[in-house]
Amino acid sequence: RVVDERKRWLYVMTGFILLISFFTKPTSPALFIALAFPFVWKWLLHPPYGILKFGSLVIAGVFMLFLANKMISSHRVMLIYENGDIIFAMHEFPTHPHHDWMTVEVPEDLHKPSVDLPLLQQMGSFVIGNPIYFAKLFFGKMVMYVSHIRTYWSWPHNIAMIVFLWSLYFFSIRAMKKKWVSQYVTSVSIVYFVTHTVVISSTWADWDGRFFVPIIPL
Repeated sequence: RVVDERKRWLYVMTGFILLISFFTKPTSPALFIALAFPFVWKWLLHPPYGILKFGSLVIAGVFMLFLANKMISSHRVMLIYENGDIIFAMHEFPTHPHHDWMTVEVPEDLHKPSVDLPLLQQMGSFVIGNPIYFAKLFFGKMVMYVSHIRTYWSWPHNIAMIVFLWSLYFFSIRAMKKKWVSQYVTSVSIVYFVTHTVVISSTWADWDGRFFVPIIPL
């Protein structure tokens, strides 16, 4: 009975944590995708009903996109796209000594989608219309986010981040390669890290690190 009671509370607390994480937009889908990935992958590989499974996956994907569009509709993603911000709103500080490090030069022939489109559709149209420019934005945010160092932070701060965080990266990869953690934990960790990073790189590498904190425990 004691064991059953503990399991029950574990499920309740897990559900509560997942519910809270759902509201940590714009990266909240990352946790659900990561936790579901091993089960969905195994489910897809297990025959039969391939067409039914594929259809279910498409429906789930469309629902996820619809939900994601609702979740980020209040964010000014197109503002930072059109102004070349790697760090949010840096275009508003052209005289900042680190302005050029935190922005990408905006091309003169920048394609700007209609503001009447849903936000995700605007983002997709922008990426297709400005592939090289978007790639620069994406890569700049990814490097700044994953490395988590900033030109405007002090040297001791950046060095401490490199020593602490990059060591965590190294030992995490080592533990996964040596299989010191289960295959499920490894797959969830990798999918979560990649998904989280892609979402951040497609939106913004937030300056105060609030979107970064969730990946540290991995």
